[in-house]
Amino acid sequence: MGGFHSPVERECLTVLLRGLQPVVICPARGLDRMRVPGEWRKALEERRMLVLSPFGAGQRRVTAALATERNEFVLALADEAWFVHVAPGGETERLARLAREWGKKLIRVEAE
Repeated sequence: MGGFHSPVERECLTVLLRGLQPVVICPARGLDRMRVPGEWRKALEERRMLVLSPFGAGQRRVTAALATERNEFVLALADEAWFVHVAPGGETERLARLAREWGKKLIRVEAE
């Protein structure tokens, strides 16, 4: 489950879509008028992909504020949270602390 907005996240999504596991995509915007990318169609047809958003039709563009709210939404739904890199003082560090406060299993993998 994730937003899959950054280049690294999009690459992870490409790998996930090659598999058979379920995938939940949470855009940082509303779903009205959202175009479904062709590479998602097979997973959607196989009913192993869910596109879920906490936002209404009025939120059509991704913003930093919506991404923050989306990240908290994803964290609230998740059993565990994976972090590849946590920069001190950054948004990811804040989310990692929030995950810990909420009792989520925290998995941190530092890239070299």
